[in-house]
Amino acid sequence: MNIKRSFLLTMVIFLLFFFVSVAFAEGVTVIGESNKTSDSLQVGETVSVEKVCDFTPLSYVTGSFAVSISAYEKSDDHALFPTEASSSEYKLLDVRVNILNKMRSDMEIDKVFSAKAIFMDEYEFPLTYIKTELINSDGTVDNSLYPAKPIPMLVQRTVHFIFEVPNIVAESSESLVVTFGVENDEYEFILR
Repeated sequence: MNIKRSFLLTMVIFLLFFFVSVAFAEGVTVIGESNKTSDSLQVGETVSVEKVCDFTPLSYVTGSFAVSISAYEKSDDHALFPTEASSSEYKLLDVRVNILNKMRSDMEIDKVFSAKAIFMDEYEFPLTYIKTELINSDGTVDNSLYPAKPIPMLVQRTVHFIFEVPNIVAESSESLVVTFGVENDEYEFILR
């Protein structure tokens, strides 16, 4: 009798796990193996794309909101206007990158860069927002993030590539990679 109960309990747990996994994957595109080659980036490593830009991954954070890098140190500041996740089922994955525009014109970030987050090498999440930090007239960084505006030539900006991901992705220790596309090349920023 104990063997039957043990078997039934095991089956119930398996089915429960299966249905929870499927529920979390709803709205997620499952991708196959890529034939494209890509270079792997580390925090602080600068990639130079000739006549286009230099870009440097700075850091990443997951949470229910996204603000400028300096604003995370002032989380009790009630003057913040954060970008927020759409519901409690999701978190924002905020990947911060410095971009120096080397083009001979203003750079429209969304025309030059593409980005996607890939969880466990199979679940792909599209880019939700591109936001930038603004510099105040006194030289300090504004705490809020703003919709990305073109970067003037030879100017560097901190850009936030923000993905809305299910809580399980944000809280897991499984692999998470952000792939940036610039021109015809892809660059992987391995988060974990």
